Amino acid sequence: DEFSQLCSRCGRCLQVCPTRALWAMPLSTGWADFETPEFIPRRGRCDLCMACQEVCPTGAIMMLPMEEVDIGTAVVDQDRCLAWSQGKLCFLCGEQCPFQAISGDDQVRPTVIDDLCVGCGACEYGCPVEGEAAIRVFPGPPKQRGRGRHQGSPGQGQGRGQGQGNNGQR
Repeated sequence: DEFSQLCSRCGRCLQVCPTRALWAMPLSTGWADFETPEFIPRRGRCDLCMACQEVCPTGAIMMLPMEEVDIGTAVVDQDRCLAWSQGKLCFLCGEQCPFQAISGDDQVRPTVIDDLCVGCGACEYGCPVEGEAAIRVFPGPPKQRGRGRHQGSPGQGQGRGQGQGNNGQR
């Protein structure tokens, strides 16, 4: 894809990420994506500091204004979610969301408000479920939010890494 072609694999974005949400993709993902950055919200959320955009020498990570950032959308797995599957009082994902993109129903079960979610991964990072989070960020087509958000910032991703269940850098 275009991102893999533009990325020089210099690692600058990985070095400046304050939350360590960006990781180099392993060889197991294939030569085309090897060493390109991958956004892994389970390891760290994106604080939208835009440092990765500033240090990218090739433009693979596009410079976009904050209001146009659209990394992806969080999705709740109701079978894994403590509130949905076990009736436990857990709303950590909603408490972590800096965009108030997660609402609770009358039983305080989390639901993602797609139009507000930018895919920063704070919810996935904060989920207390062991292993794969009960709420995960998935890349997807750009959302039509009225403010003209575009897909692809902080990066232009590969999708989920093979065998890891992790988010691609977007």
